[in-house]
Amino acid sequence: MTHNTTSISYLPNGLRIVVIRQPQSPSVTTGVFVAVGAEHETKQNNGISNVLEHMCFKGTSKRPSQMIISSELESLGAAYNAFTDRDMTGYWVKTATQQFEKALDIVADMYLNPLLPAEELEKEKGVIIEEMNMYQDNPSYKAFETANYLLYGNTPYGRDIIGTKQTLRAMSRDHVMNYRAKHYGAAGTTVVVVGNVDLKHTKKAVAKLFDNLPRGRQYRFPALPPTHKGKVKVIERDTDQTQLVFSMPSLPYKDKRIWAAALMANIMGGSMTSRLFQEVRVRMGAAYSVSVENVLYTAHGMMMISAGVTTERAYEVVRVIMNELDTMVSGGPSKKELLRTKRSAIGRLMLGRETSSQIAMIAGGQLLRQGYIESVSAITRAIRNVNEKDIKNIARRLFDPLHINLAVVGPHHSSAPFIKILHNR
Repeated sequence: MTHNTTSISYLPNGLRIVVIRQPQSPSVTTGVFVAVGAEHETKQNNGISNVLEHMCFKGTSKRPSQMIISSELESLGAAYNAFTDRDMTGYWVKTATQQFEKALDIVADMYLNPLLPAEELEKEKGVIIEEMNMYQDNPSYKAFETANYLLYGNTPYGRDIIGTKQTLRAMSRDHVMNYRAKHYGAAGTTVVVVGNVDLKHTKKAVAKLFDNLPRGRQYRFPALPPTHKGKVKVIERDTDQTQLVFSMPSLPYKDKRIWAAALMANIMGGSMTSRLFQEVRVRMGAAYSVSVENVLYTAHGMMMISAGVTTERAYEVVRVIMNELDTMVSGGPSKKELLRTKRSAIGRLMLGRETSSQIAMIAGGQLLRQGYIESVSAITRAIRNVNEKDIKNIARRLFDPLHINLAVVGPHHSSAPFIKILHNR
């Protein structure tokens, strides 16, 4: 079996180059990741990271329109996209190996030389507002957005990444250009290339394109801990289903207990054998979807439990979920549950690293958030070392009813019955 080889180097301007040679891969993925996202925004410029990401597709001096950029990429048979997160922004292109250098030139050009034309900005603001309208019409999205706000409040982590209509409409080309100049520097940028490529040649190709990028600085707001007082918010909507999303403080990315939290989330709602899936869907027949997710950020994290349920049984489902949380706190997992969940987690770990694009995304995220790439063997070892007591301790920390928030979207008039279930069981 041929193993991947990883090379990490730095240009004099501080830009980090990561080349992961994956000999068996028929594709190459090039990702440009920068340590800036919604956490760097103020209330006044909320959404600007996402706007800038959109605008990098709108033309460069070499390729002066969105159509030219997209035509070149599609003529290579490329898959390509970009994303904005709370703490990072990424641009990526995936092509057949022989098209790698052409794809690298395009994604580098987009990142380094965007024109940011004012007329295109005005049109794109309209596009993003329609994206916003689409999300706001989605009850599930609204529930997640509200649960997030209940946990973090009016902070960069509590506000929506996409911004608001007011902040978008007030945004000018100068605002976007100044924001880019402040944050898109070499010191905060990591270029990741994954595929069947030559390490030395690839590093030279990246360096040739990025060596003139100004160093800049990595700027972060102070860590903002989540608000810890549990709240309930009901948003009345005339829907056939009630959306429930619980949110609670969890652990930061670098905490050594994250694998205990991840395994607990899987036991509670990460699979078809999980406790909440079995209780709410299989036994009660009250939901199609029920899940638990542990979300990691650089300085903090959150756990979210979500379910779309029969409206008439919403109170009953909330009661069942809270009872299951109490059961995990008092009893922890069984040995059989934990063993099954560990095997599942390790299997998913392997499956999540099959392709060049999967590996590129993981490497970029880990480097920006924790400063190094964690090996599969190290993660596997950490998963295997988790015991029943570790998970019970995490449950005791996370599942405190006083710290649990609940967002409800559906045909309900009052939060009082939900508050009573959460705090007076």
